Amino acid sequence: MNIHSTNKSIKSHTIMVLSNFLLNFTLMVQLLALTTNSEPIGHGYIVRSVGVDSYGRTLTASLQLIKGSSVYAPDIQNLTLTSCFETKDRLRVRIMDADHKRWEVPQEFIPRETHSPPPKLPPRKAFFYLTSIIRRHALLPQNTIYDLSFTLHNTTPFGFTITRRSSGDVLFDTSPKNKSPDTFLIFKDQYLQLSSSLPANRSSIYGLGEHTKRTFKLKHNQTLTLWNADIPSLNVDVNLYGSHPFYMDVRFHPKVGTSHGVLLFNSNGMDIVYTGDRITYKVIGGVIDLYFFAGPVPESVMEQYTELIGRPAPMPYWSFGFQQCRYGYKDITEVRNVVAGYAKAQIPLELMWTDIDYMDGYKDFTLDPINFPLDQMKKLVDALHHNGQKFVLILDPGISINSSYETYQRGMQEDVFIKRDGVPYRGEGFPGKVYFPDFINPRGRVFWSNKIKIFHDLLPVDGLWLDLNEITNFISSPPTPFSALDNPPYKINNNGSLRPINEITVPATSVHFGNALRVQSS
Repeated sequence: MNIHSTNKSIKSHTIMVLSNFLLNFTLMVQLLALTTNSEPIGHGYIVRSVGVDSYGRTLTASLQLIKGSSVYAPDIQNLTLTSCFETKDRLRVRIMDADHKRWEVPQEFIPRETHSPPPKLPPRKAFFYLTSIIRRHALLPQNTIYDLSFTLHNTTPFGFTITRRSSGDVLFDTSPKNKSPDTFLIFKDQYLQLSSSLPANRSSIYGLGEHTKRTFKLKHNQTLTLWNADIPSLNVDVNLYGSHPFYMDVRFHPKVGTSHGVLLFNSNGMDIVYTGDRITYKVIGGVIDLYFFAGPVPESVMEQYTELIGRPAPMPYWSFGFQQCRYGYKDITEVRNVVAGYAKAQIPLELMWTDIDYMDGYKDFTLDPINFPLDQMKKLVDALHHNGQKFVLILDPGISINSSYETYQRGMQEDVFIKRDGVPYRGEGFPGKVYFPDFINPRGRVFWSNKIKIFHDLLPVDGLWLDLNEITNFISSPPTPFSALDNPPYKINNNGSLRPINEITVPATSVHFGNALRVQSS
């Protein structure tokens, strides 16, 4: 997530009206063809076998496809479901291709907190500790410290439920409804679907950002799209800069209200259809990796969630003060005058920001030698620090392709740029033609941090504003011929208009370190 200059973003996007019209018309024709197709999207899966480990902590089930469907490409035949208590407050459910490894967010990208298994249980207790195998109702020891239970339903198609044992409240229920394929588990190469019913009159959902909403509580009957995009935040109800597939469900209950959290740990683009009585995930890749957080109050839900993904970085005290930021300062004199104007008006100014105006040709880690010379910038920063004030500069990830530019030279030498078709992918940004550093690549992170350190040694700023890191691209590259990655069979509702996922970003077939694709790392 990043602070974003709306005016700059609007100016940087070229809107090709005719092209978009033709593209959207084509997509609508595809959707119309799908709705008139008599073939269902899928038929779901049945349970073939189930086992529980000797600790009584993990259930593993083998799932088999009932019948194939060609909608959005063929189904995956065999799946493995595992359900595991990772802590007394956290339950994990994973559904994966049983025969082939698929993309998952690697541990080194987002380290997840793990815990040692509990003491081994006797075989009989182990059997009933997690769930009643193949039955419809969970059976757990009365003295268990776990408030969540997992139940696997041997129906056709199968389903599972997560229940709060202390109240009997069903928190997540994937049981098929009225034989509707929209409620089945669907698992294809580029289309994953999982749906849960919800008690619409008792459930209040918060989260699933990043979107600009009119209320914090999510309203019924909407589709929330997750796909990082440089779309100005003044646009309501469309996907924005970050993706957070987590929600908190605050439940009304006659005895006592409770809260729980649900995280789908998947970095692919997705639509989440929320109708009030149901929530349905439609994802264009990866695996189903769900975490359930028991709560039972909002504070403990967030405590449990951030224990898994990492605690938020503490914000410096000064960052809560009054700040000034604007795109378009013509030189350092104008910046100094703005700071002086605040002092003259006796308005406390904690922090001064400067946008890309300070750069030499909009190149990162440079200063405009005429309008923002280094000696004058140092004097400004020293004066701000003398008054107890702070200074922040912007950085954009696009590195100008310029043989005389030291940062470009270093990046090429260290081979740190995102690639497509075996060579660095060439996009466009404010400096013109650019390459994008690969922050997944360990060398890319070292390259970037070293450049920051060198620049900070010259000009001791107090913070950096990393902009356009969705990644934003000022051009839209055409799809790779015959590639389903650049043009998935299921179109997420990007920009609220089914906009192609390659538009105004790095293409989905661009490759990061370790052969990770852009389409997998939204």
